[in-house]
Amino acid sequence: MRKIISILWSVMLVLSMFTSPVFAIEQNDENIENIESHYTYTVNNEEVTIVDFDNSITNVYIPDTLGGFPVTTIGENAFANSSIYFVSLPETVTHIGDNAFENCYRLMTVVLPKHGLVSIGDGAFKHCTWLDEISIPKSVINIGTGVFYMTDTDLTIGCYNNSVGHSYVRQNGLKYYILPEFYLNNSNLEINRDESYIITAKATGSATDFLNKIVWSSSDPTVAMVENIGNSKAKITALNSGRTTITGKIEIDDYPFILEASCN
Repeated sequence: MRKIISILWSVMLVLSMFTSPVFAIEQNDENIENIESHYTYTVNNEEVTIVDFDNSITNVYIPDTLGGFPVTTIGENAFANSSIYFVSLPETVTHIGDNAFENCYRLMTVVLPKHGLVSIGDGAFKHCTWLDEISIPKSVINIGTGVFYMTDTDLTIGCYNNSVGHSYVRQNGLKYYILPEFYLNNSNLEINRDESYIITAKATGSATDFLNKIVWSSSDPTVAMVENIGNSKAKITALNSGRTTITGKIEIDDYPFILEASCN
């Protein structure tokens, strides 16, 4: 079945000045085990660490909050020895603890957070003998030892060029492929009324083959209009004060994920 993936580039044009309110957050230092749904967890400084799983389901979509607090850590051995086939971690997760999914011998699919994941602990996916593909996000800066020890012999890891994940797979002699990446030439953009700016979309790897298929749009054309001028470029013209999102959309075959890049 043909897979069509939309790649969105969002450019937030800030055309007005504003200030952000400041909120005081009371810290929670409790570390008591709680149970909600299929998970046992602790709360520390208003952040949740999952410490155990009841193994009652095989397709696991970990929630982004438990007890009203964000889930930020998958604790050591939290899912170890479970019979799960699929697990998806929310964008709130920043750390995967040591041996978190060890001996999940039926685990075939793992969806990691795209942007916020920072570390993957030692042996996190050790002995996941059915795991044959996983992608390491660009945000990861620390990967432990033996993370993929004794996984499927055909395990292939997606990683970004020159990332920590890229270094890890090469150092450990693992099979890998470079993930296509799309980005914009400006991460902060502010335009005065009646002025224009030429924005350029760029790509790495095989994704460069699709830069001639960009379709640009503005979420509020009364604030700014966008015109495709070819060669992966668009002309943005500010019309009135306000905010709008400029989006570049490309449809690509065969990539089972969504790539995003934005500038504000």
